[in-house]
Amino acid sequence: MFHHLPQPSAYFKDLKRFLKPGGRVAISEPKPKRGFSFMAMFKHHTSGEQITEEVEAAGYFPAQTYDFLPDQSFNEFVVNEFGS
Repeated sequence: MFHHLPQPSAYFKDLKRFLKPGGRVAISEPKPKRGFSFMAMFKHHTSGEQITEEVEAAGYFPAQTYDFLPDQSFNEFVVNEFGS
């Protein structure tokens, strides 16, 4: 759950050392909702834009965004071929 990571960019930078060049990471996260709900009240969500920003800052590139989940974002990122 991305929203539980205290420093997402640092987490994904550390994760890269365990992935091969071209390795992929998929992130599914609840979408922000308006109104009164558990997710909104306790901020148990992260926007797809924020996820992309944090993961790109860690050196990944967006590979694919899926929209088959109505209440969640689903993004796939790839480590560049040089592993940087």
